[in-house]
Amino acid sequence: MRILKMEIESFGKLEQFTLTPGSGLTLIRGDNESGKSTILAFLRFVLYGFPRKNGPEGEERERRLSWRTRTAGGRLTLEAGGAQYRILRRCMARGNGVRGGFVEELSVIALPGGTEVALEGKTPGEYFLGLPVELYDGSLYLAQSDAERVSSVGVSEAVSSFLFGEGATLRAEDARNRLQEARRTLRHRKGRGGRIPELEDRLAAVEGELALAREGFSRLGALQTQVMRCRTACAEKRAELAQVLAAFERIDIDRTLALCNDAAAAAKAEAACLQRLERAKQALAALSPTRTQEGLEALEAWEAAEERVRILRQERESLSRESVDERTLEGARELRLAGGGERLLARIRRRRRKAAFGWGTGIVFLLFALLFGGAILLGAGAAVSAILCVVGFWGGYLYHKRAKTYMASIGLFDMAAVYGRLTAYATAQQQQQTRMDRMASLEAELQRVQEQQSDALQRLARMQSQCAAAFSPCVDATALRQFLLARQEQAGAAQTERDLAHSAWEQARAVSGALLARLQGVDEAALRKRRAQLPEGEVDFDTLQQRRTALEAEIAAWEQACTEAERAESALAATLRDPAESERERVALVCELEEARTRFEALELALDALAAAEEGLRQGLLPHLREQTGRLFAALTGGIHGELHLGADLSLAPEGEGMPRPIDRFSAGCLDAACLSLRLALLSHISRERLPLLFDEALARLDDGRARQLLQLLLQYAEQGGQCLLFTCHHREEALLSGVEGVTLLELPVP
Repeated sequence: MRILKMEIESFGKLEQFTLTPGSGLTLIRGDNESGKSTILAFLRFVLYGFPRKNGPEGEERERRLSWRTRTAGGRLTLEAGGAQYRILRRCMARGNGVRGGFVEELSVIALPGGTEVALEGKTPGEYFLGLPVELYDGSLYLAQSDAERVSSVGVSEAVSSFLFGEGATLRAEDARNRLQEARRTLRHRKGRGGRIPELEDRLAAVEGELALAREGFSRLGALQTQVMRCRTACAEKRAELAQVLAAFERIDIDRTLALCNDAAAAAKAEAACLQRLERAKQALAALSPTRTQEGLEALEAWEAAEERVRILRQERESLSRESVDERTLEGARELRLAGGGERLLARIRRRRRKAAFGWGTGIVFLLFALLFGGAILLGAGAAVSAILCVVGFWGGYLYHKRAKTYMASIGLFDMAAVYGRLTAYATAQQQQQTRMDRMASLEAELQRVQEQQSDALQRLARMQSQCAAAFSPCVDATALRQFLLARQEQAGAAQTERDLAHSAWEQARAVSGALLARLQGVDEAALRKRRAQLPEGEVDFDTLQQRRTALEAEIAAWEQACTEAERAESALAATLRDPAESERERVALVCELEEARTRFEALELALDALAAAEEGLRQGLLPHLREQTGRLFAALTGGIHGELHLGADLSLAPEGEGMPRPIDRFSAGCLDAACLSLRLALLSHISRERLPLLFDEALARLDDGRARQLLQLLLQYAEQGGQCLLFTCHHREEALLSGVEGVTLLELPVP
């Protein structure tokens, strides 16, 4: 097999990276963090996928997923069996990669046709290399300071499983594992595990169940008998209780029928009270208490009106006999015709004011005349003033005379008399007006009272016609009053009787209603029919009550016992197995146990034979592996460590101080040389073709001489058709291989 091309889409820090190694030895140099280990991890991922998350390398997926795209994937083109293939593998995170999980895609295509290759449940590494992942890590792939992986327990078991077999389908280890698994299935070496102990335990359990089933069937019969006895006792007690309940029913029916009789009697009493009430109402209606009361009220109104008419007539006669000063009234009428007292006073006052004005003017001009008379030059003014003074005095005299004349015309000579006369006229006129107003109001009130008297007479007349009484209310009011009072007393007695009858009827109706309410929904005919069907008896109610309580308690106790017995019967029937079925199972278990014991003995014999055959095969193969590993180790170390001892578990022990010593007692370079020798020797046995060798700084702990010897071995391996990929960050390997034909030198980009 040969790797042709690696195309990394996204893996760790590498994206869109391509590597094309040579067919022989390819030296790939790059600085630290340039991606050497990432390329080898990508190759392992394409061939075997990521390790399990709970495995020793479970965090490999998280390291190699791209943080930007959360994917890891690419393509690997290889040549195997003369044909070319392309492997495409991708791993993608769903969600955040923790809760969402991961999705992987894998496809293998045969070139150039593009046909899908069926891997038959294998990984691409197992399909094309023929190696499980443990042998891939322990032989083909070697990382720095990881050379001792070849001596680990997992690699030793993988080598045994891979080498000591007969073809790809049947190996000795598989056969032994299958036989041991079959033996463990039947019986474990330690403890009580396995099918045989299970059958023995099951047989013992079935035998115990059979005994319990037989015992349970006898208990079940006893429980069934107890249930039947409880049911019979319950039926007897229920029959007796039915008789007691029938007696209670008879008592209840008798009470209900008594209520029916009481209800009928109450209905009759209610009807009698109703008849009494109707008679009382008719008697009260015949006496007409309302009309009698109206008659009394009308009589009182007539008498009051009669008295009021008499009083008003007396007052009217008294007013008509009062004396009146006719001269004063006549003067008042004349004064009213002359315009009234205010007009008279206004005329007198006006003339008196004019007279006063004239006299005042005369006095003023008199003063002027006296004043001007003392001056010669003002004689004319004094004359004029004297004339005007005379005119003023004359006018005042004339107006004063006119006022006197006017007052004399009305019989008055001074203002006091005028004011007295006017006051007398006003008083007389007011008294006359008051007398006339009182006479008018008396007439109006007299008319109104007479109308009330007439109305009272009409009401009395109507009452007379309604009561059919022959009397004249206008002639004998006393007889009418006695008649009305007598009828009023009779109406009071009738109303009292009506109230008593109504109260009795209400009480009877309440009693009847209460009884009917208690009997609502009761069919009296059906009750009487049912009562006729019940037997007669004179049992005391208290005795029946005590007997019913006792019977109910006894029935409850029997029912409780029956329920417990039925529950126990059901529980026992649900868990009880048929003894015949248990017996059949016991016989089948005995047969199966005998067969299992026979198979176990046969497996023990087969394992012993397989162990003997495998030991013989191992003893024949290990010497050849020891010889080839020792020869390669001597070539790498120059034979300074003597013989290299190889244990059956692939443990290494070089000689030191004349005897084998554990490999961890030697230097790291010696350890790497020994482990590399074992890897190369193993490769010659585990594969028929040359497989690619992968080294990641594997020569870092070797000195120049041993490194040169190892490179010579790798060149020989490449000349024989093998492919080697050597990753390093140093220039020593490049210098040692400088000028050698068939070596491909590749330089990784600077990170």
